[in-house]
Amino acid sequence: MQKSFRLSKNHMKTKIFLMSLLIILFITGCNDENSTILSTAISQIDMKTNGHIEQLEEYNSPYTICYKNKDDTYSMYIFASPIQYKDNSGKYAIIDNTVIESEKDEFKFENKANNIKTYFPATLSDSFRIEKDNDFLEFNLDWNIEGFLKVNQTIFTNMYGDKVSAIIYERKDMD
Repeated sequence: MQKSFRLSKNHMKTKIFLMSLLIILFITGCNDENSTILSTAISQIDMKTNGHIEQLEEYNSPYTICYKNKDDTYSMYIFASPIQYKDNSGKYAIIDNTVIESEKDEFKFENKANNIKTYFPATLSDSFRIEKDNDFLEFNLDWNIEGFLKVNQTIFTNMYGDKVSAIIYERKDMD
C-alpha cells in the first residue's frame, strides 16, 4: 500500500523558516570552547598568523576570498557555501549572521549583514519575515504558542560544536 501526502502552505512556510534558521546557525562558528563567538565563515582564518596583508578584491566571488601574504605569495580560500554577497554598491561584503537588535520596529532581532535578511518577532504570536530586496515571505507559527516568554539573544552550540549567535523562545516545557 502506497501513501501520499501534501504539505499545507503553513507547513511549507514552517519548513522554509526552519531551514533558514539552520543555515544561519551553520554558517557561523568558532575553533574551541575558549574562543569568542565567530560570526562569519572567514572568522576562523587567522589573518595575522597566516601573514595576510591585503585582500585582493578582484578575486572575490560569493564562494572565494583571496589575500596577498607578507612573503609575496597568495592565499585563496574556497568555500562550499556563499560567504559573501554583493551590497548596494556592487562590491562584495562578508555575510555576517550575528543576531542583532532589529532596525525595524515590528521585529526584535535580525541577522547583521546579508542580502537575505531574517527578522524575528518579540513574541511567537507575531510574524517572522525572510526578505531579499523587495521580495519577502512572512509567516506565523500554527501551533500552541501559549506560555512562551519573549525572545532572548543567546549563544548556541550547534551539532558541529561551533558556538553561534542565536535567539531563543522559551517556556517551562520547551524552547
